Amino acid sequence: MFAAQGYAGTSMEKIAAACGAGKDTVYRRFPSKEVLFRGVIERIRASALRSLEMTVPPAGAPLERLKVAGHWFLTAHLEPQQIAMKRITLSEAAMFRQSLADGASSDPTVRCLIELIEAAQASGDLAKGEAAFIADQLIYSLTVKPITYAMLGSTAFASTEARDAYFEQAWELFMRGAGKRAS
Repeated sequence: MFAAQGYAGTSMEKIAAACGAGKDTVYRRFPSKEVLFRGVIERIRASALRSLEMTVPPAGAPLERLKVAGHWFLTAHLEPQQIAMKRITLSEAAMFRQSLADGASSDPTVRCLIELIEAAQASGDLAKGEAAFIADQLIYSLTVKPITYAMLGSTAFASTEARDAYFEQAWELFMRGAGKRAS
């Protein structure tokens, strides 16, 4: 409902009706719409983490594992549910200011990406530097343009071929900046 109607357009009454429950029942579990919305976000994050963990091989070359994770970030962030939730979060930015500020530190998929970057640094495949900052740059380079386009209704990155071509260009550019450097 949040994705379809937006945060403001979704009332606790509508949620209760859609669930076939009384409003009091919903309020016992979620004392406010904000608590419910944050619960939805946490459920989406948990689902995304499971998806990432199933996508990235548990072993292998650290840089290859990181590349697989990067591709997952691009693909997962273009899913319709993700785009809808990003629209809501941005439109209600004042309300979610703290959540937005804590973004990387509170998102388990970003923490996983940071660990993969640290492993690639330890193996010598990536230059040394703050892994969280590098993760942010990788995410930005891979997702900002496609997400922005998708939020504006464009289908430029809807096909696998278009996403893969964009990913390869962004990955190459990222590696020029973060890849290992000759001594």
